Amino acid sequence: MELHGTSRADLNGKRGVATDYDRYRADPTKDRYTVRLDSGEAFKVKPASVRAEEAGGGAGAGNGKAKGKGKKGRAARK
Repeated sequence: MELHGTSRADLNGKRGVATDYDRYRADPTKDRYTVRLDSGEAFKVKPASVRAEEAGGGAGAGNGKAKGKGKKGRAARK
């Protein structure tokens, strides 16, 4: 994933892996991802500040739409 729109300009554009998600039911504005950057540093960031990378990591690797369970998932729930 890639960071964007953070309050720290030096983090914007950096890439890493989400390692944790802290969810606060009482106040969703406090929800945070823990992201470990490629450099090894880890930061807690707002969900709005992360952008998932497409499979393969390059342009044209997908259409940018999230894949759901589709018909197979619905059939399994019946």
